[in-house]
Amino acid sequence: MKLNTSVKYMDYYIPEKTVSVDEILSMNKNISIDSVNNYDEFVQQFRKQSGLDRIAVLDSKDNLANIASDMVDKLFQNTDIKPSEIKYLVCGNRVLMDDNISTIHYIQKKFNLENAVILPIFQDCASTLIAMGISEKLLNKSAKEYMLVLTARKCPDIKGRYVGFTVMGDGLSLVLIENKPGRINITNWCSYNNGVSSYSKMEGSAKSLSVINLQMNIITSGVSFLQRSMKKIDIMMENIDKIIHPNTNYDVFHELYSNLLNIEPTKFYLDNIRNGGHINDVDLVRNTKDYIYKNKSQKKRMNVLIYGIDLVQSLDINYHIITLEISL
Repeated sequence: MKLNTSVKYMDYYIPEKTVSVDEILSMNKNISIDSVNNYDEFVQQFRKQSGLDRIAVLDSKDNLANIASDMVDKLFQNTDIKPSEIKYLVCGNRVLMDDNISTIHYIQKKFNLENAVILPIFQDCASTLIAMGISEKLLNKSAKEYMLVLTARKCPDIKGRYVGFTVMGDGLSLVLIENKPGRINITNWCSYNNGVSSYSKMEGSAKSLSVINLQMNIITSGVSFLQRSMKKIDIMMENIDKIIHPNTNYDVFHELYSNLLNIEPTKFYLDNIRNGGHINDVDLVRNTKDYIYKNKSQKKRMNVLIYGIDLVQSLDINYHIITLEISL
């Protein structure tokens, strides 16, 4: 399958301000340390396994609308597209429509995107991948058309950044999708939505899961999804140059996924985990752009698999992969 759309432009913003993982953990009083002897041992173990160090943090005065506006302005300065050619403006996270100012509506009005339909996709850690996947169906091939995808993360409270298996950071990302092949071609999209948690709750069969058991459930289901997807799209792991994934936890990918998939840990893009924290699917844009930039002088053609996992509040899980054929 060839989707026949491409990524024309991508960008991200990560705040310069950071706080340490230690500081964030010290402000969370609900941490369970049953598996270790004391809090200090827990922090040491968490830092070692997660690989996280400094977490990117927006100041309270930092305005998402202003940052997004600067990013969109930069896009128009660096490309030849016209505002009238943007047909869909994808809102990737609820934070872009929250508060008294809707960032996504502000962008539409400021840049005269009157022809663009605002399309909310609220799978916070995978919305960009969904947009890439549906772009083939939405963008008309008979004219010049684009889809602009904005995603963001801004935690209102430092105490809420620790979520059990990772620590959340702040940032924004932007992707422009074109309705024809280009240098970064979107070739396949596979998805799987696991609604077991909500079904079990409604049917009265739900079982409480510890953070460790939940994490292992996510990983084993994810491995199975990756194996099924690669078989479906008829691609071999050895033909994938790099797997791009969320910056959630170093050991999860370096140790668990690599062992369960029987591949070398170097297949995963782990360069950015140490700095920034997990920033929803901003991670995926950041890692993809950084990987391409670092390798553009070494290899003319690359095959990249982007793997996104979205865990919603109900503990239902959504999995997505996008494959890219890159010619530089």
